[in-house]
Amino acid sequence: MLGEMAKLEQWPTPDVICDTTREIEIIAQNKGMLPTPDKLGYYGYNPSLSAYVEIISYAKLLRDAKRRNRILFDKLHLSTSSSGTTG
Repeated sequence: MLGEMAKLEQWPTPDVICDTTREIEIIAQNKGMLPTPDKLGYYGYNPSLSAYVEIISYAKLLRDAKRRNRILFDKLHLSTSSSGTTG
């Protein structure tokens, strides 16, 4: 059974990367999406797509990636500043 489970395809979470304008907020709320805990995006389940969907800004995507990888960057002595320089 474990071998069969390994054959199942894993679909990625559909992410919408865009500026979260007031219009986007209204659309997300009308679709039943909930604000993220940091209030910088929305998330929810779309039954017609059978998918969990996230709406986030590029700034949030970048900030979360830097936070998630900070320890790795520190171990490699890489800067997480936007300039891309090493430190």
